[in-house]
Amino acid sequence: MAQAQKTDAVDQNPVLRITRTFDAKPERVYAAFTNPGDLEKWFGPEGVNCIVHDIDPRPGGAYSFTMRDAKGGEHPLSGVFEEVTPNEKLVYTWVWGFGTLEGVETRVTLDFAGRDGGTELTLTHELLGTADAVEMHNVGWTGSFNCLAIELTH
Repeated sequence: MAQAQKTDAVDQNPVLRITRTFDAKPERVYAAFTNPGDLEKWFGPEGVNCIVHDIDPRPGGAYSFTMRDAKGGEHPLSGVFEEVTPNEKLVYTWVWGFGTLEGVETRVTLDFAGRDGGTELTLTHELLGTADAVEMHNVGWTGSFNCLAIELTH
C-alpha cells in the first residue's frame, strides 16, 4: 500500500518522496493536515505526541508544533504555508527548533489526489541536506502516515 522512494540529487540536495493511498476522500485527508484537533490525534510516529500551538493554512500563514517523544523530549517545529489549494495541495516550509537541522529551512509539498474513493497522497520533502536527514525524515513520515491511516478509520 505504501511506497517510499528516496533519491540523492547530484547537487547534494536529497529529496524524500513517499506516496501512500488512504481509504478516505481527499477532503478528509486534507483536513487531517489542516485542522489542529485532527493533527494532534495522528501527527508523529507511534510514541510521539503532537501539540499544535498555531496553524493558519493560507499562503503566508504560519504553523507551530511541538513533538513530544516517549521520553518526554520536546522537538519544536514551525514553518510558513507557501501554497494552499484546499483538498489538493499544501506547500510549506519546515524548520526544526532542535538538533542537527535546527534553524534549517526545508520544504514539504503534499499532493492529494482522489483515487477509487480514496486518496493518493504524495509527500515531497526537499532541502534536507544529507542522506541521513532523508532517512530520519523517512522514518518519521512513514510512522506518521501509519498513524494517519489508523485515525482515518475512526
